[in-house]
Amino acid sequence: MIEIKSSPKCDSDIKMVMNKEKRGGVRLVTCADAIREVMTDPNKVYSTREVINLIYQKHPNRPWKESTIRCYLIGLSVNHPSSIYYPSLHKRAFLFSLGRGRWKLYDPKKYDERTWGESRSDFSEKIKLLEKLEDKAIFCTLAMMAYNPSIGRVFKSGGVDEFVHVSCKYFHNIYSIQSREEFDKWHDEFVNEIINTIRTTSRERIISYGQAQKPVNVFLKVYVDWAELPKPEIAKKIRPYLHVPLDSVVMRYVRRHFHQYYKKFKLRILPLSKINKEQYYSWQRCFREIHPQKPLIIDVFWAIKRFGYDVLKNNSH
Repeated sequence: MIEIKSSPKCDSDIKMVMNKEKRGGVRLVTCADAIREVMTDPNKVYSTREVINLIYQKHPNRPWKESTIRCYLIGLSVNHPSSIYYPSLHKRAFLFSLGRGRWKLYDPKKYDERTWGESRSDFSEKIKLLEKLEDKAIFCTLAMMAYNPSIGRVFKSGGVDEFVHVSCKYFHNIYSIQSREEFDKWHDEFVNEIINTIRTTSRERIISYGQAQKPVNVFLKVYVDWAELPKPEIAKKIRPYLHVPLDSVVMRYVRRHFHQYYKKFKLRILPLSKINKEQYYSWQRCFREIHPQKPLIIDVFWAIKRFGYDVLKNNSH
């Protein structure tokens, strides 16, 4: 069985796989060949899972592990942001990523922006389209920027696209939230959808509630609290309900500086991979009791830990 690391930065491992696909100077069927064999319909959208299943049906001995096939799909994509880490594959890319682990055969006439017309009317339509998509582009970009540093290296390759898709799916419901209870219910559904969609870490372990909450809370912090989106009045209403992104830095801070609350809520410092929903909400209840008006203020300690108190103090406005 041919296997590579699950890290997206593994072109040397791709080359290793390509070398193993040669025996005595004879080129065997490669993983790229296998993908071409099963993705034959130019009009069909294929999921990652479907491609893997089709390959295993055609090659029952499973010569490539799932993580290898996933890396090949990314590397053979003309537009996936992580494809640049697989130059050995990217130079012969023939797939187009639709996000959320969905793929189509690449059609330059359909997907290449260079085929847009150049008349003034076409130019005007382009600007209108860009203006129409700007809010969504900001949303997706901030979701990606929140996901990658907070949990991107822990979750499986390609999880960022699935996170952005789930965020888009759930976020429109935030407008109707009127209470903390409603927010917690919405938040719980959001976190569980992340678990059910991304499913595994880069080490192929099931994602825990403690891990899934991290990108959700970091994104809400950046998008709602900091950027005051989707609208300032919505952000003002939701801000007191926002959860604190839970990690070891914040947990240790509370244990040291708010020890009476740490004891009151019978908290324990555990790896995020070991934290379940009940333990997670014990921490959030603690944060809310420490500062009910804005529990998220506790997260400022993360910046103090990262940059230092003197740096923040000297650069204050």
